Amino acid sequence: MFAAAFTLATAGGAAAQTPAGDPPTPQSSQPATSTTNNTAPAPQTPSTTTPAEVQTRPATTTYMGDTGLWMVPTGEILPAGKFSISAYRVNFDDNQGFTDVSNWPITFGYGVGDRAEIFGALTVVNRIDRDIRPLFVPSIAGAGGYVPEYPLVNEGWTGNNVGDLWIGAKINLTSQWRQQPAAFALRPMLKLPTGSKSHGAGTGKVDFLVDAVVSKEINERAEVSGYAGFIVRGSPSEVDEPNGFRWGAGVGVPSRQALRFTAELFGEAYSKSSLAVKSTLIAVDGSILPAGFTETAKSPTYLNLGLTWQGKSGVFAGAAWIWRLNMDTRDEFLPQYTNGIGDKMDYVFRLGYHPGVRIYVPPPPPLPPPPPPPAPEHTLSVKAACNPCTVEVGKTSTVTATVNDSIGCTVTYRWSAPAGTFTNPTGQSTPWTAPMQEGPVPV
Repeated sequence: MFAAAFTLATAGGAAAQTPAGDPPTPQSSQPATSTTNNTAPAPQTPSTTTPAEVQTRPATTTYMGDTGLWMVPTGEILPAGKFSISAYRVNFDDNQGFTDVSNWPITFGYGVGDRAEIFGALTVVNRIDRDIRPLFVPSIAGAGGYVPEYPLVNEGWTGNNVGDLWIGAKINLTSQWRQQPAAFALRPMLKLPTGSKSHGAGTGKVDFLVDAVVSKEINERAEVSGYAGFIVRGSPSEVDEPNGFRWGAGVGVPSRQALRFTAELFGEAYSKSSLAVKSTLIAVDGSILPAGFTETAKSPTYLNLGLTWQGKSGVFAGAAWIWRLNMDTRDEFLPQYTNGIGDKMDYVFRLGYHPGVRIYVPPPPPLPPPPPPPAPEHTLSVKAACNPCTVEVGKTSTVTATVNDSIGCTVTYRWSAPAGTFTNPTGQSTPWTAPMQEGPVPV
């Protein structure tokens, strides 16, 4: 009389069972498995953010070709690889000879590595009008002598002549686009004597200057700027030339609108106020300044007020009114003249292109963290065995459950059967005593 069968139950609910109708096989085992698959979501592709492109705000050139308001430079520069170009009509006045100087420079600029710009300005037309008669009046030291910047003019009207070429570089040391408080730059420049010496459009000598420039855009509304520097002038053999301390300050508002107003105050403090003629100067009307004549040089101070329109493309056009604040009137020297208020002022114009200066752009947000790795697959299998699997009535068989658990779960055991008894129903392995009736018994 034989009876053998088994059923295995685990705490996880996994079970294996031999059907009651199948004949048991001695020493056989029937595995029961339960598998839990934690399917991980498809891995996410991190979103990529293109690095922010260079962004700019409006800016213009100075009449020297570098980035600036109009006459006053700013500490900012052209972005790397960008260029500017412009054409100006500027005007300067001087006590000596009641002289009016009109220059028409063409400028260029190019940005180098976001740290410098190289630039230049060629005066393609220089016109000088000297109104005092006779042209030289050595008895009037304050008005009858030569103009310091154009000492070789000896006629009342010079006509149109090519002037000097200025070249320079502006080295940017700090900038607001780098989140620094203000823009600061050094601006060395060199004058190449391309001007017509015979018509007084140049001295024929090289000049050198260097400026320190600081500027700041405030609340995206106004740009303020100032500079200070020194110029060393080459002296022709005929006259003595002054060096000078250069200075200037200005504001442009609103700094980011198409139409902007600029107000600038600038000038120079000559290193000496008395200048001497080294060899006799003879004017076309026969008047002379003899060797040894000493004139009084008055340091210039100018006010420049202008309006500039600039399109989104960077093209700009502007007009301004310039006034020499400390120029004397004609009637202070010669009674036959009226006050000569027109000698002190004039209109200036410009047309050009500037791509703008860089502004701070916040960096793109960091990429999201990668998704967590998928949970490991959980496999639970139970293998049941009986030894022996066929016994006589009333005899014992040892049943054993072997668990394969991939994550180390806590496993509990529970044996049950409709007949017979277990020595330890909750043990992993336990004897089972067959009932006194023959037949298969599922365990």
